[in-house]
Amino acid sequence: MIEGALKPRDAVTLYQQATPDLEVEDVLLPTDWAELTEFKKLLTPLARLQPALMGLFGHGSPPWPTYPGSLNRQRSAFLSYQTTTSGYASF
Repeated sequence: MIEGALKPRDAVTLYQQATPDLEVEDVLLPTDWAELTEFKKLLTPLARLQPALMGLFGHGSPPWPTYPGSLNRQRSAFLSYQTTTSGYASF
């Protein structure tokens, strides 16, 4: 998504220059472009990993159980573990 915003940077800049009546919050400043570039650098490795992770757990299914029964059992097990190890539950 960020890559799609960075590709037309020159066109966006030309449009902003040709349209002086734009609202201040609608204009991308050089600092905004720098932030988008930094975000792209941070998110690129995650974007490369996403397809591999999706392949591990099926077609788009998350790697954790999502149905309430399992979540309740996990919470109960965690609470009983907390109670037996420290004397009280931390939730």
